[in-house]
Amino acid sequence: MAAAGAHAADQLALAALPLLAVIVFQAPPDMVGVLVALHAAAWLVLALPGGVLVDRLPRGRAILWSQAASALGLSAAVYAVATGSLAGLGLATFVAAGGTVIGLLATGALVPDLAPKPRWSEVNARIELARAVAAVIAPSLAAYVIAGPWPAASLALAACGALAAALWAGRLPTTETPPLVGREAPWRAAAAGLRFVMAEPNLRAIALCALFWNFAFLGLVAVFVPYATEVLAMAPAAIGVALGAHGAGLILGALLAPRVLSRLKLRWVMLGGPALSALAILVLPWAPVPAYFLIGFGPMLWSIGRTGVCQAVSPAALLGRVAASIQFAVYGVRPLGALACGAIAGSFGPSAALAAIGLGFALSFLAILVSPLARLASMPERALA
Repeated sequence: MAAAGAHAADQLALAALPLLAVIVFQAPPDMVGVLVALHAAAWLVLALPGGVLVDRLPRGRAILWSQAASALGLSAAVYAVATGSLAGLGLATFVAAGGTVIGLLATGALVPDLAPKPRWSEVNARIELARAVAAVIAPSLAAYVIAGPWPAASLALAACGALAAALWAGRLPTTETPPLVGREAPWRAAAAGLRFVMAEPNLRAIALCALFWNFAFLGLVAVFVPYATEVLAMAPAAIGVALGAHGAGLILGALLAPRVLSRLKLRWVMLGGPALSALAILVLPWAPVPAYFLIGFGPMLWSIGRTGVCQAVSPAALLGRVAASIQFAVYGVRPLGALACGAIAGSFGPSAALAAIGLGFALSFLAILVSPLARLASMPERALA
């Protein structure tokens, strides 16, 4: 429930931010981009220090205080809208997003302490399901509220979600602070997480796969609408249906993940996510709705499977920093994917950009294919040190 509240707050704030900027502040497109980038920058700026913090504190308390910070930041964002401060809105939502970063890192690190290994997939799937449902519902809910008499109520609702997450986190058991991390310098502690990811073959493959996949996916986000309108001649309503199919794939993948992971060998799940993404790009010109569904469904299964692998192969004292290192890499490459594929589309046309996106998904598949993950039948044993 704490993760559900955190995801609801974050997704609602992210959906409301550009709408508020345009409707309330009449901000130009470049300023809207800056505001959205500030929200996304929280992962890039705070992931590594957040991972150190998560590995130093009792993780239940880390979730509580981080979500309290999110609620405070979103309350400040409500005040910024009421007083007409666009800069204040950007700063407040960055603070709120920073709380989400730390809270979700702590949530993933806490799972092995709260559930036996056979239930990790089920618990991870519930967390991802909360994210998927929030991502589907938040845009419509934000638009509905902002169209009403008090647009800032969208952020007030987000603050309530973060506050609910903090209250639920207060009921979680605390874990002991890992014995060594507190005596390390923060930069050394963060570097230890990065080194462990690069040295551990399963984690290295996961990181490479995530880099290629997110580069390609953000490229697709940037060029799909131009491709759909210019090449496929799709109407706006049809484009909306295709984008909605992605959300449906995310939700169904999260719902089915525990059953799929219990019945299939792990290697098929780890190979299947990027493989279905590459297949989706091949069929997208003829069937954009099924293609977008596959890009949601397969990678959701993969994401839940890879979370379990990270939890299994990482020492308990490194769990937060391992997750932070992977997220840091992912969020660092995302803007590059959007910029690169947008530039390719501008110079050579959307079809050329789609080919580059397909190459990115194919490389994400190759990163798993040549790794030990392609031979895993079940979750590996958890590291002891």
